[in-house]
Amino acid sequence: MFHAASQWEDGGLPMVRLLVEAGADLWLRTKLPGEIVECTPLGYSLLVPRDNERTLKFLRENGGVE
Repeated sequence: MFHAASQWEDGGLPMVRLLVEAGADLWLRTKLPGEIVECTPLGYSLLVPRDNERTLKFLRENGGVE
């Protein structure tokens, strides 16, 4: 989910949709390797701006949190 949600120009949106429809937990948090940042898929997408506004909108509309 984290990788798909952060793809350039919404390239991962189809996978994000599939995962959400399959019941992915959008509240799940992970620690980024080598970082002290702990974030959700939406939070991760916001950390790495990649012109993925449709993906961000989809995550928010489906319960994603930062």
